[in-house]
Amino acid sequence: SDFGVVPLLGIGAQWSFKPKWSVFSHLDALGAAQGYAYDLQIEMRYKLMEYYSVSLGYRSLGGGADNDTLKNFAQFDTAYLSFIYNFN
Repeated sequence: SDFGVVPLLGIGAQWSFKPKWSVFSHLDALGAAQGYAYDLQIEMRYKLMEYYSVSLGYRSLGGGADNDTLKNFAQFDTAYLSFIYNFN
């Protein structure tokens, strides 16, 4: 009875502040009396060529529950470097 799917509300944005540079951010989150969950991502992207980009980012994933039968919280933080190919 303490297991279930939790739909998260999402919002994201990308801002190109120079021709080859942009910042990307995305947040999925939901909080309730039974607990909460979130997935936050932010990254800096640089366009190498027409179809290739590289990015450096940070991601935090967490959540938990606190009720009469369960108390559990977790958080995972990650820094990453990615290479992107766009199929445009």
